[in-house]
Amino acid sequence: MTDFLEGHIETLEASLIEAVSAHKEPRARLRAVFDWHTAWFRQPDFAGCVFSRATEEYKGKQDAIAEISRLQKRSLRHAIRALLEAAGVREERSEQLAHFMIYLLDGAVVSANVLDEKDAADQAWVAAERLLDDETRRHPPTKN
Repeated sequence: MTDFLEGHIETLEASLIEAVSAHKEPRARLRAVFDWHTAWFRQPDFAGCVFSRATEEYKGKQDAIAEISRLQKRSLRHAIRALLEAAGVREERSEQLAHFMIYLLDGAVVSANVLDEKDAADQAWVAAERLLDDETRRHPPTKN
């Protein structure tokens, strides 16, 4: 299982990098993460997050599986944080906002899987964009 999950991380990261790299404007690059999730939800074999399912199934039995799952979540959060900073969010504020974005995406995964709401990531983007707008309005980027 650990080999599968490690390989899956590589596949996911390559796919996300490709989706984000197709855009130049910082906000569009962040939006691409949400769009990538929408495309994933619409795949015929979509069944939710394999990392979350594996962590739950092997909880307390195989610590390596939980660690791989944490690595995947941290990696995505780190990437989102970098995208947020590129979009004008101050470095000292980006960690919290990256957490919020992950919460929105994780909720979208559950909604897509459990409620069959294939547009859940699109709806999560609406909330994410409002958070981003509010953040950059309340805490404008500093001038270098």
